[in-house]
Formats: sequence, C-alpha cells, structure tokens
Amino acid sequence: MTDIPEKATTDTPNEIPGVGIVLKGAWKLEKKLGSGSFGDIFLATTLMPKS
Repeated sequence: MTDIPEKATTDTPNEIPGVGIVLKGAWKLEKKLGSGSFGDIFLATTLMPKS
C-alpha cells in the first residue's frame, strides 16, 4: 500500500473521479499528523472493497 500515496501525487487515476482530491487531503493530513501509517489505513478503509 505504501506506493499508492506516492503515485497519487503525480499520477491520478482518471477512472475514479475525486480520488486525487481525497488522496491529496489524506497526504496533507498525514504530513500534519506526522504519522506514516495513517495514509495506509485511510487508503485501506476508503478504496479497498468491503468484503
């Protein structure tokens, strides 16, 4: 999961509208909190399908 936030800063998937905004918001919040795992948890709960 760690490569997804890095990719999102330069290359946003066009097939998912608004994902770039969400990822950038999470990225800024993660930097503010100084937590390295926040982005992974956020992405896992937001983008991964619920089973």
